[in-house]
Amino acid sequence: MARRRTVRNPDIRVESSAPSQRQSAFSVRWSAPILAKEGVTNIADFGSGTLRNLRVQEKNFDEIVLVETEIKCKSLQGEVAGKNHIRLQSTGAFQDDQTVYDAIFFISVLHIIPDPKYRQRVVKMAAAKIRPGGFIVVDVPQSETYYNRRLKKLPRHKDGYLLRWGNHYTFYKSFYCNELDAMFQKIPGLQLFQKIHYCKHLIRIWKMPG
Repeated sequence: MARRRTVRNPDIRVESSAPSQRQSAFSVRWSAPILAKEGVTNIADFGSGTLRNLRVQEKNFDEIVLVETEIKCKSLQGEVAGKNHIRLQSTGAFQDDQTVYDAIFFISVLHIIPDPKYRQRVVKMAAAKIRPGGFIVVDVPQSETYYNRRLKKLPRHKDGYLLRWGNHYTFYKSFYCNELDAMFQKIPGLQLFQKIHYCKHLIRIWKMPG
């Protein structure tokens, strides 16, 4: 049996992992009206990527913070210029900021973070920035065909796989339901508000006690 190839100290660029499509995610189209009816007005979109979800978010919420890597923030500045209700913020600045949100979105982002410990820290950080009674929306792919066709050839890295991107790599992890839910169940008091499985995506709305 052939030994799976490994890559030492891979240069992983998470900002290269965003899908190329411009269509908004079903999870955002589904959850945004639900949250708007629950009184959500200000949100943060952690890992906003290509901004494919921004139009739906603008229709439902008054204030939006787009959180991305510093590299990605620079490339997105022109797309949100002049929109006073939208702010771009690097992941580092977001962590240090004391703003409290009605809801935070993690749309197709947790599965591209290569460090499991950092993944959990991000979830914990988000929970600390949610007002009482606020929400966290999470969407991760599960066994997508695009990745499944390549898994046997992809090098393993931690709990996922590496995909070549030019001279760099991106990372992919396929979540099991229990595995995803366990990350959020570690947050004291956090309750599952609604969930759905759609086109090989695990989608959840979690609610903070309040």
